[in-house]
Amino acid sequence: MADHSTCSGGHGGRCVEVGSGLPGVVPVRDSKAPARAVLAVPTRSWTAFLATLRDCPPHDQVPAPTTTARAHLASVRRRGG
Repeated sequence: MADHSTCSGGHGGRCVEVGSGLPGVVPVRDSKAPARAVLAVPTRSWTAFLATLRDCPPHDQVPAPTTTARAHLASVRRRGG
């Protein structure tokens, strides 16, 4: 499936594979679990996602989450979402 594979540097090999050739969707999967389900992302959504990543500041320049943001994330995790 993989046309492209990418990994986060120095974080234990968290890698995804991104495919192509399917009309209207971009298939994405965990490269360490190729037998698991593939996430089919609509092409327009994938393009917007990549544009957002390009516009983000480098990781070391992102401000730390506020107390409110941390509380929200904790709430989402407790709900399983």
